[in-house]
Amino acid sequence: MTHRSGIWWIGLREAGPAKQTLFLTLATIAGYGVIGAVAFGLSADAGLFAAAAAAAACWLGAVGGLIVGFPFRALGPQYGGMGFLAGMLPRMGVPLVSLAVLHFHGGPLAESGVIYYGLVFYLVLLGLETAISLPTRGVRPPRPSNTVSNFLREP
Repeated sequence: MTHRSGIWWIGLREAGPAKQTLFLTLATIAGYGVIGAVAFGLSADAGLFAAAAAAAACWLGAVGGLIVGFPFRALGPQYGGMGFLAGMLPRMGVPLVSLAVLHFHGGPLAESGVIYYGLVFYLVLLGLETAISLPTRGVRPPRPSNTVSNFLREP
């Protein structure tokens, strides 16, 4: 899936939401392999569950952001930014609410640091989702016909 520029994630930008979701899923699993090892070293089984809960919450938010933003990106590259902004609610809301509930509810997940694992997963998935969501081509907004320069040119 290498794009003609040689940067592999450029091809993911032009792929559909299914391939992008698969990419985010694989990235979450790979991240869980690393963060899960750290969590297990710090808190044993409770750390693994805390890291899994954080990964799931952040993955749901990232995929929700892709799904909400995809119709805007499908309209054309000039609407990619609007799609990214529309996807902010699930992208930020799902992890924030679910991790806050887990943290403030207390218990073994909170004691194991679910909120900290969530911060790591959130930042990683946000960066990856941003890299594959923004438009690939040079996008220029349409020029309105009533600009000052056009007004001065008219006889």
